[in-house]
Amino acid sequence: MDGKRGVPTLAIGAELHNITSTDDAWRADRLENALDAFFAREDFRDYYKLAGWDAYVAFRPMRNTELRLDWRSDHYQSLDQTVFYGRFGGNKVLPPKRP
Repeated sequence: MDGKRGVPTLAIGAELHNITSTDDAWRADRLENALDAFFAREDFRDYYKLAGWDAYVAFRPMRNTELRLDWRSDHYQSLDQTVFYGRFGGNKVLPPKRP
Protein backbone atom coordinates (compact mmCIF):
# COMPACT_ATOMS: atom_id res chain seq x y z
CA MET A 1 0.00 0.00 0.00
CA ASP A 2 1.18 3.51 -0.74
CA GLY A 3 -0.52 5.07 2.30
CA LYS A 4 -2.95 7.10 0.19
CA ARG A 5 -5.26 4.22 -0.60
CA GLY A 6 -6.97 2.38 2.19
CA VAL A 7 -9.09 -0.71 2.05
CA PRO A 8 -12.48 0.15 0.48
CA THR A 9 -15.06 0.55 3.22
CA LEU A 10 -18.84 0.24 3.22
CA ALA A 11 -20.67 1.78 6.17
CA ILE A 12 -24.36 1.63 7.03
CA GLY A 13 -25.80 3.58 9.93
CA ALA A 14 -28.91 5.05 11.48
CA GLU A 15 -29.90 7.24 14.39
CA LEU A 16 -33.02 8.31 16.21
CA HIS A 17 -33.00 11.78 17.74
CA ASN A 18 -35.29 13.62 20.15
CA ILE A 19 -33.59 16.80 21.36
CA THR A 20 -34.32 20.32 22.54
CA SER A 21 -32.40 22.90 20.54
CA THR A 22 -32.12 26.61 19.79
CA ASP A 23 -30.63 28.72 17.05
CA ASP A 24 -30.38 31.78 19.31
CA ALA A 25 -26.84 31.44 20.65
CA TRP A 26 -26.09 34.81 19.05
CA ARG A 27 -28.46 36.59 21.49
CA ALA A 28 -26.80 35.50 24.72
CA ASP A 29 -24.24 32.83 25.46
CA ARG A 30 -25.29 29.77 27.44
CA LEU A 31 -23.99 30.87 30.84
CA GLU A 32 -25.42 34.39 30.54
CA ASN A 33 -28.84 33.04 29.54
CA ALA A 34 -28.79 30.47 32.36
CA LEU A 35 -27.93 33.14 34.96
CA ASP A 36 -30.66 35.46 33.64
CA ALA A 37 -33.17 32.61 33.74
CA PHE A 38 -32.15 31.65 37.29
CA PHE A 39 -31.98 35.09 38.89
CA ALA A 40 -34.21 37.37 36.79
CA ARG A 41 -36.50 34.74 35.20
CA GLU A 42 -35.74 36.09 31.74
CA ASP A 43 -35.10 33.62 28.94
CA PHE A 44 -33.76 35.15 25.73
CA ARG A 45 -33.66 31.99 23.63
CA ASP A 46 -36.37 30.43 21.49
CA TYR A 47 -36.26 26.67 22.01
CA TYR A 48 -37.79 23.97 19.84
CA LYS A 49 -38.03 20.19 19.96
CA LEU A 50 -36.47 18.23 17.10
CA ALA A 51 -37.51 14.60 16.76
CA GLY A 52 -36.90 12.22 13.89
CA TRP A 53 -34.51 9.76 12.31
CA ASP A 54 -31.55 9.62 9.96
CA ALA A 55 -30.12 6.69 7.97
CA TYR A 56 -27.16 6.47 5.59
CA VAL A 57 -25.09 4.23 3.37
CA ALA A 58 -21.51 5.35 2.69
CA PHE A 59 -18.80 3.88 0.47
CA ARG A 60 -15.16 4.92 0.76
CA PRO A 61 -13.12 3.68 -2.19
CA MET A 62 -10.10 5.67 -0.94
CA ARG A 63 -9.16 7.29 2.36
CA ASN A 64 -10.21 10.84 1.35
CA THR A 65 -13.16 9.98 -0.91
CA GLU A 66 -16.69 9.11 0.17
CA LEU A 67 -19.90 8.46 -1.73
CA ARG A 68 -22.87 8.81 0.60
CA LEU A 69 -26.66 8.51 0.48
CA ASP A 70 -28.66 9.98 3.39
CA TRP A 71 -32.31 9.74 4.29
CA ARG A 72 -33.70 12.00 6.99
CA SER A 73 -37.08 12.78 8.48
CA ASP A 74 -37.42 15.50 11.14
CA HIS A 75 -40.37 16.94 13.03
CA TYR A 76 -40.02 20.39 14.60
CA GLN A 77 -42.24 21.49 17.49
CA SER A 78 -42.19 24.89 19.15
CA LEU A 79 -41.77 24.84 22.94
CA ASP A 80 -43.25 27.22 25.48
CA GLN A 81 -40.90 29.58 27.28
CA THR A 82 -40.79 28.47 30.88
CA VAL A 83 -38.29 29.11 33.64
CA PHE A 84 -38.38 26.89 36.71
CA TYR A 85 -36.86 27.67 40.08
CA GLY A 86 -36.38 31.39 39.51
CA ARG A 87 -35.17 33.03 42.71
CA PHE A 88 -36.47 36.53 42.08
CA GLY A 89 -39.46 37.96 40.25
CA GLY A 90 -42.31 35.91 41.72
CA ASN A 91 -44.76 34.61 39.14
CA LYS A 92 -43.35 36.62 36.28
CA VAL A 93 -45.12 36.13 32.97
CA LEU A 94 -42.63 35.40 30.21
CA PRO A 95 -42.97 37.35 26.97
CA PRO A 96 -44.75 35.61 24.08
CA LYS A 97 -42.56 33.72 21.64
CA ARG A 98 -41.92 35.27 18.29
CA PRO A 99 -43.80 33.64 15.39
